[in-house]
Amino acid sequence: MQSKITLTEQFIIFDEIPSILKDKLNLDRIQTNILQNYSDNKFQSDDVFNYHKDYVHVDDDQHLTWIIDYIRDHYRGEYMKTPVIKQRAALVQNKGHTINTHHHIDEFDLWNSPDISCIYTLSDNEIPSDLIFEYDKGREKHARYRIPLFHNRFVLFNSELNHYLTPNKNDEPIVNLSFQFQLL
Repeated sequence: MQSKITLTEQFIIFDEIPSILKDKLNLDRIQTNILQNYSDNKFQSDDVFNYHKDYVHVDDDQHLTWIIDYIRDHYRGEYMKTPVIKQRAALVQNKGHTINTHHHIDEFDLWNSPDISCIYTLSDNEIPSDLIFEYDKGREKHARYRIPLFHNRFVLFNSELNHYLTPNKNDEPIVNLSFQFQLL
């Protein structure tokens, strides 16, 4: 009898917050806070070579906590591991702006690097930007997978996956929340 051992698993999970919770969330309040922090230059880094330069600080908010709790509880229920929030931020894409390729692993501190990452789209723009994943699939190098970022959609993925956001084709900014979790 043959035995198969999976050495690594790369995944992408996408879903939406159900309307029963979404109707109670004040996403406009969260988005207003993010845009204010963006205009006040409250970025996670000033280093132009660090991907954190695109990530905007997000203030504490009960509605933000409800989003994180929903993602945590449903992931735990489905996959029997509990995501614990490690970091939260936002991405603001003005017209024509893209978010360059990066991942969320700190090569100098692997132990404290997140296990899974999440993008949650707050904006309800006519044309979504796409979240593009770059990965190797055995002999197929430089494979790509695309997920459009629609309003209220969240995407969970392995933190080591390289990813980027395509340019915003709308006149209004696209605002996304970004979460990183460690699994217990």
